[in-house]
Amino acid sequence: MRSLKFISYILILVAAGCGSNTNDQSDSSTAIELRALGNIGFGADLYSCNKDCYNKLISKKDTSFFINTLQAYSKLITTASCLEISPWPDVDFSNNSLLAGVAISSTSCATLQKETLVYDPFAQKYTFIVILQQGSTPAFSAVFFWALTNKISSDAKISFEVKYNSIQ
Repeated sequence: MRSLKFISYILILVAAGCGSNTNDQSDSSTAIELRALGNIGFGADLYSCNKDCYNKLISKKDTSFFINTLQAYSKLITTASCLEISPWPDVDFSNNSLLAGVAISSTSCATLQKETLVYDPFAQKYTFIVILQQGSTPAFSAVFFWALTNKISSDAKISFEVKYNSIQ
């Protein structure tokens, strides 16, 4: 009788574990709504190419910004000064966060295809994914991207991933 109870207990544990896979966290991720940054949309790709922003950047490396204050916003505006945007949209940082960056592409005039923000509750981390379409010729270019979302805590973990689609 004891062995029957033991086997029953083992079967219950095995059955309970069969329905969940803690290693597959991608199914648990939640997409978070993104909004355009006022009248300047979700970024500047061909515009930054036309303004030759790559050659005007002080630091020619991928840079990301998790912005919750006007002071941090001003750093983005300074980095993107080559775009000559005036004025930049006002942002209410008491209710919003801004995710932004500049990606350095090894092809001419890469274009912004898609931006996605996901939250993984298992890792307790946000991931901002930016997908760019590579340009047609080898030449460095800069692509600026940004998106507003509801306020995210300043101490939250956020990673930025820039991915490239190749020319078909």
